[in-house]
Parts: sequence; C-alpha cells; structure tokens
Amino acid sequence: MERAEKLDINLLIAPTKGLTSRPERVTELLKKVGGFRIGTYPDFQTASEYKDPVSYLQRLTPYATAVAATTVKFDTGKEGEEPAADALSQGPLKHSPFDLKPLVDAVISVGYDGPLALDYRGAGDITMGLIRSRDAILAALGGEPEEEPEEEE
Repeated sequence: MERAEKLDINLLIAPTKGLTSRPERVTELLKKVGGFRIGTYPDFQTASEYKDPVSYLQRLTPYATAVAATTVKFDTGKEGEEPAADALSQGPLKHSPFDLKPLVDAVISVGYDGPLALDYRGAGDITMGLIRSRDAILAALGGEPEEEPEEEE
C-alpha cells in the first residue's frame, strides 16, 4: 500500500468467486489492509448472482471507488431476436437476466456519488450494447436517454 500511496494509485478489489465472494470478507480485508488508496469495485452482474443483490451492493458500495454498471442482454420481446438498431428511438429496452433499477437504487441508497462504469458483457455489437446500457442506466436513474447524432455520409 505504501508504494500505491507514493504513486497516487488506487487499488480496487473486484469481488469474485472464492475469497472475495462475500461482502463481509471484502470489507474485513479492506479494514486489515487500511489506507485511503484501497477500495471496492462491485459490479451489477456479480451482485445479481448473490442471494440478495441489493444488500450485496449496499454493503460494498460505501467502500467503492467505482461501481460497474454491468449489462448482459437487452430484450426485444421476441424470443431469440436481437433488438434492431432503430429500437433506440423507442426508448430503453428491458435488460435481462436481472433488473437494473433495484441495483441502481441500492447504490444510490448508501449515498454513493462516484462513477458508474458501463460494462456491456453481452454478445453482438459492443457499441450498440454500450449505448443501450447507457440508456437503461439513465432510465433507472430517472433521466432521459440522449438523442443519437446523425451519421455523416
């Protein structure tokens, strides 16, 4: 930690399966290591796999330097069909396999005001996935999606 402090580098612990799978183990580790340059990097997908995702995020987010607003898939309403590019004009699509709103609310409920990092882990076009992720997170925050600029020919 001394070296990180000297270099002004923050170390983030991203909870995963194994030693850091439970929030209390992560917070115990943070307290043992100590310092201002260590924090957590919780993500929505990992939280969704926990029995109580809201509680999971509420325990880790107070120590977070950033939170990964992870997304996986957006539903069109038709089985096995990818959303069309013009679906953006119809507003945010429903996200699956987990609901984003309670996760965003959990992060906000503990007073978190740091960055939400968009992390699209789904199949298909990554750019479109990130645009849909942005719109879905904005909708969960109660905001409006931005208009997409027209492409120049």
